[in-house]
Amino acid sequence: MNPMSIRDSLNGSPRENFSTGDPLSVVGVCLDEETWTVLKLFSESAPLIRLRSHLSEYRTQETDSPAEWFGTPAPEICIIDFDRDRKKAAITAEIIHSASPETALFAISSDPQPGLIIEAMRSGCSEYLLKPIGREQLLNAVARVGGRRRERLQPNKAQVLAFMGAKGGCGVTSLVTQLGALLASS
Repeated sequence: MNPMSIRDSLNGSPRENFSTGDPLSVVGVCLDEETWTVLKLFSESAPLIRLRSHLSEYRTQETDSPAEWFGTPAPEICIIDFDRDRKKAAITAEIIHSASPETALFAISSDPQPGLIIEAMRSGCSEYLLKPIGREQLLNAVARVGGRRRERLQPNKAQVLAFMGAKGGCGVTSLVTQLGALLASS
């Protein structure tokens, strides 16, 4: 996993062609300078994310509302650095997850120990990214969130049609096949 350089940020990858419509809004919590710089480069090179704000401290008071921290509407992605203070980061993630379950939480850390990854997932994080963040790692995580967003925006329009023949050989299979082809083409 190589950190994203300026040269990498200008070279697009084929998966960048996916489109989620509007860029996903991103908020950072206690990110170090290097990680915030990588996010800035990524947002400038690919119109997939839009950086909204960066909180410089963890919010661990349950009386605090994430809507007060981030504003409205809630961001689609919140990236929380778990290296500075793992316990406060987990509490912050839990508060954000309970108040705004539609926000995808990304934990970022330089420690790949399975127990720490599980701790982040239990606190509500859907992704665990390793420092230094690579372009592919970030792109894959953002693509997963964009896919879930697209599924949420598209209403499900489904209808079940059932056909049953009175006896064998009366053409129900032919009828269903032709109807299926007509419905698929319209």
